Amino acid sequence: EGVLDYADGWPKIDDIQLDMLFHGDRMDLNVTQGRIYGGQIVRAKVDIPALDADHPILEIQGEVQAPAGDAIKYVNTSPISETIDHFTDNMQASGNCKVLLDLRIPIDNPEATRVRGSCQVSNGNITDPDLPTLGHVNGKLEFTESSLRAQNVSADIYGGSGIFNLETGRDGTLRVLARGRITAE
Repeated sequence: EGVLDYADGWPKIDDIQLDMLFHGDRMDLNVTQGRIYGGQIVRAKVDIPALDADHPILEIQGEVQAPAGDAIKYVNTSPISETIDHFTDNMQASGNCKVLLDLRIPIDNPEATRVRGSCQVSNGNITDPDLPTLGHVNGKLEFTESSLRAQNVSADIYGGSGIFNLETGRDGTLRVLARGRITAE
């Protein structure tokens, strides 16, 4: 029933159970249970490969099953939100998500964190005041500390169904390519 607050500005892990191992200058935490908001950790590993390094790195790999709304809350309460220019700040979502996350956090410079992850959405709904409502969303969103990408995500939109791709450009703009059918109304 521990709490792991692994880096400033990142959501903490609650109700954590883990095995901790120190060997030489290495620390390994193998998480067997935990919760981030309403999401349940399926597996996670937290390492510091060299505790005595001049610039130690905290490495986190994990998988979380979460309601889609909690996955967005995670993004909005982490440094990822700033990186994507607060794109998801007003977004609401339902459905289920499988989130895979890989973080490399320099302990003495957390602003240089590297992020790689994905969110597989099943039967989701996404609303945002600035975007059309998406229903029955199924697909995978991939992200890094500086980009978003999704391919062949299916969704209902404007009374019809379609498929869309999205990707952030080098200039930070978000490009969306969509195809499908909508009602004349």
